Amino acid sequence: MSDSAGGGRGNCRHQAWLPRNIDATAQLVGGLAFLLLFLLHSSLLLRSLQMVFFLFCIPASGKRVRFALLLPMAFAAVAFQLLQPAGEVLFRWGRFALTDGALHEGLFRAVTITGMIAVSIFSVRPGIRIPGQAGKMIGQLLLYFEQIIEYRRQLAHEQLFASQHGFVHKLDMVLFSVFPPDAAEIPVQEPFQQKTSLAGYLFLLAFLGIDALLVVKLLISG
Repeated sequence: MSDSAGGGRGNCRHQAWLPRNIDATAQLVGGLAFLLLFLLHSSLLLRSLQMVFFLFCIPASGKRVRFALLLPMAFAAVAFQLLQPAGEVLFRWGRFALTDGALHEGLFRAVTITGMIAVSIFSVRPGIRIPGQAGKMIGQLLLYFEQIIEYRRQLAHEQLFASQHGFVHKLDMVLFSVFPPDAAEIPVQEPFQQKTSLAGYLFLLAFLGIDALLVVKLLISG
């Protein structure tokens, strides 16, 4: 047990900044607070700034920003909204009219979708402490999911499409590495719990405070 804990502390040095300074539960609570402030107003400028901050938090959490997933959804949100003209016409091409109202609403929806996905990516990670049996199950599910993601590179592209047998065999290898046949007799090894550092608390308080002040000022003035 001590070797495992010592290894966890050693690996902690190689973690990204947020997992190294903020424990998983505090990061989840902070993410929910950011999400509430994100949805509490209707300013496109402020929501865009919040979205950019959320995107920067993803690599700070040790994860990758998947633009291949985010950009198509953002473009689709704008494109579908442009099909519903509203407001002043900015550009006309045949029967298609680009209006300022449709453009603003499309951008607003795209930013909202991207921001919500970004918050969910950086704020949820294994090690979340939720009281009760349901909380324990959720924590184990997140841990299993993270382990499967770590093994996803084993499903190489050439083997994935080489043959159905090769794909099934590789998938079995990944699942057996995460869920061995005697897994019921082996307790789940939870990741090393890094406590929130002073820098982590200052990060959460500073950015949540700035975010809250901007949102409150906007709501009062608007």
